[in-house]
Amino acid sequence: MAALLVLDTRSSFQSDFSRWGHTPSFAQGVEDAAASVKRGAVDVVVIGPTAREAASACAQLVDQFPQVPVIVATNDEATRKRSARAGAWEVAPATVDALEGSVRRAVEVRRLRVALEHRPMTMSTTSTPTSSTTSTTEAPASVEGTPSLETLEREHIFRVLASVKGHRTKAAQLLGLDRKTLYRKLSRYRAEGLTS
Repeated sequence: MAALLVLDTRSSFQSDFSRWGHTPSFAQGVEDAAASVKRGAVDVVVIGPTAREAASACAQLVDQFPQVPVIVATNDEATRKRSARAGAWEVAPATVDALEGSVRRAVEVRRLRVALEHRPMTMSTTSTPTSSTTSTTEAPASVEGTPSLETLEREHIFRVLASVKGHRTKAAQLLGLDRKTLYRKLSRYRAEGLTS
């Protein structure tokens, strides 16, 4: 089902995740986890309750790989808060059974992101002779199924917002937009009934 990277010292996690159909691998530390994610062999990272400095590990992984959901499993309230501030995709209770739903949601979001990132970007053109020159015009989205630039921008903004769990300031930074510009665009989308 999904390639999970588990940052935890308990080997019992492997059999628990396997019974859901996932392929778990384990990392001994953040550097080890980052190397696995760089290789592209990871759909979701799960930081377990025995991981040292879970919130710090989460922050490092989210900063390096914002496209990969990081789930922190903990029952410690302080760690929950620090992990949420660090950009954890989700903070879940520290039981494997409670993690099942979190992992399933993260896998679906990750697959959606990958599908959208690899969406074919074909440009349809039509040539019509006019006097002595040839004019090339982009076909309307409704005719050829090619999305407009505005549609692609809106979809990308919603993808980035989803990746940072709605944190607009962080989304604006990732998008390279001024925060006010992002707020204006989102207000316009809402007014037009275009939501994520």
